[in-house]
Amino acid sequence: MTIPGISFIPTAAAGLVGVWTAAIALVALIIKMRPIMKKLEHDRIKALEDRFDAADAQRAAERQLHDAEMALVRHRLNGESATLDALVGLLESQVSIPPDTIKRITESRTAAALGFATEMAAITEARIALARAAMPAAAES
Repeated sequence: MTIPGISFIPTAAAGLVGVWTAAIALVALIIKMRPIMKKLEHDRIKALEDRFDAADAQRAAERQLHDAEMALVRHRLNGESATLDALVGLLESQVSIPPDTIKRITESRTAAALGFATEMAAITEARIALARAAMPAAAES
C-alpha cells in the first residue's frame, strides 16, 4: 500500500546515498592524489633549481671568458703602447726628423690616453649606477 505524497522518499533516499557516495569517492581520490601532486610539485621545483644552476654556471663561464678576453686586450694594448713609446723615443733621437712631427705624435698619444681614461671613467660610472640600481632589488628578495 502506498501513501500518496510519501512515495518519493525511497527515491530521494537513494539519490542522497548516491550523492554521499560520490562525495566520499571524491575525497578519497583527493587524498590518494596528494602524494602524487607533492611529487610533481617537488619535481617542478627541482627542474627550476636545475635551470637556475645551469644559468648561473653559464653566466660564470661567460664572465671568465670575458675576463680572459679583456686580459688579452689589456696585454696587447700595453705592448702596443710600449712599442709606440719606444718609437717616439727613437724619433726624438733622430736629427733629420722635424720637431713638429714628434710633437704631433706626442700630442696624439696624450689625446688617446685622455680619451681612454674618459671612456674608462664612463664605464666605471655605468657599473656603479647598475650596482646601485640592483641594490634595492637585492634587498627586497
